[in-house]
Amino acid sequence: MPEKDLANQKKQENTKGIIRASANKNVPLSEGLMGHDTSSPLLADTSFNPPIQAHAAILSEAPSNGVRAILTRQLQQTYGNRYVQRLVNSIELQTKLKSRSIQRVEGEESEDIYSDLEPSTEVPDLTKGTVDKVRLAIVNGRFQDAIDLILAEAQATKMPNLSQCQPPTMEYYPAAGSWAGCTSCAYNPEDNTVAAIKVLLGKKAFASVAYLYSTMMHEYQHVEQRLVDPSGITDSYGMRDFMAYSWEIYHARETGLINQLDKLTHRGRLMRTMGFDKMTALEQDQNIEVYQEAIKIVQDAIGDPSWQP
Repeated sequence: MPEKDLANQKKQENTKGIIRASANKNVPLSEGLMGHDTSSPLLADTSFNPPIQAHAAILSEAPSNGVRAILTRQLQQTYGNRYVQRLVNSIELQTKLKSRSIQRVEGEESEDIYSDLEPSTEVPDLTKGTVDKVRLAIVNGRFQDAIDLILAEAQATKMPNLSQCQPPTMEYYPAAGSWAGCTSCAYNPEDNTVAAIKVLLGKKAFASVAYLYSTMMHEYQHVEQRLVDPSGITDSYGMRDFMAYSWEIYHARETGLINQLDKLTHRGRLMRTMGFDKMTALEQDQNIEVYQEAIKIVQDAIGDPSWQP
């Protein structure tokens, strides 16, 4: 096989593997891109590490409160107060889950006490308690609180490389017009690095807890894309959007978007108009199966095999 064809085939296999990561939904997009090779730069000892879960482990295992306080101050100086608060919330949640597991073994659990830690039926990726708090925050117009509540639970496992953003969070942007989310960054061509990655969420993202979470995960795909490809020229703009919208459709059950058919079909249409239609002919040819499978997921969800984006 010619070298060029072999490279295209490898790229096609990588793309399918990334979007189909729902088989193991805890694997970050970056790991799919690097083929699970722990010796690769992205997963080894680089500036991308340690992720938030490593910081949580360091604080949890501190030998004394004094040492923990020193470590906390260092993290605040480096990452900011909001990041540390999410870190602490994440540690507290894991402590509750561990306690719950122990009490179940001892036969002393109380469903009233621990019901908030059950997976939500509305957004299966999140616990019921978090979903209820996010919904209340949205109703009361506390949009940044809604974002922070989701990140407190989901960042460590779902969005670990968000710590590379500046600031290491997602922010509500009240001046947003017609868009729900936007990811921007600064590129340095001299050393092929990316800096100042920033994720903003507009008011349209807060239509529901499921839609907010799905939109946040969509934008996180763009964060991962720029960390892997700082220049942003390996794939077309259409290809990058196609991958993000496809991710939303493939993971619609975990995010709860599968139960909001108007939003799901809207995402399907954007997958075509903002993604597939703007891809190069080669990219379209390489990803036609992913595209068709995403359409099938939407068709099955709405019960209409004739639906097209």
